[in-house]
Amino acid sequence: MLTDQIRDNLWAYVGGIIRRHNHVALEIGGWRDHMHILVSCDTSLNIPDLVKDIKVATNKWLQPKYKCKFGWQDGYGVFSISPSHLDAVRQYIRNQPTHHQHINMIDEFKRLISVNGLNYDEKYLPHNPI
Repeated sequence: MLTDQIRDNLWAYVGGIIRRHNHVALEIGGWRDHMHILVSCDTSLNIPDLVKDIKVATNKWLQPKYKCKFGWQDGYGVFSISPSHLDAVRQYIRNQPTHHQHINMIDEFKRLISVNGLNYDEKYLPHNPI
């Protein structure tokens, strides 16, 4: 579980990983069981490689630093947005602690998939770790 202390440091660490990939993290946030990253990138971004690097590097950094057992789930979700939605998405990411008092991560992910007109198979959805 990502505690308040871990989250604040983790978001900064992830921002550094994204900078090393020559992209810009516009907003990073999340809650106890997930992370959101709003990235400004060009067409050279290889999303699977970036996600893998973030998961591997944060796992190697987080466990010894906080002396905890930690691991990311296998999958991830990616959505593109139009520039006109940047402010709304930034606010959504900043508001995660309040937002998730009312809806869990799995139900929210299903909602995002649905409102964007996408189909999904339940077996590929993340499980609720908390």
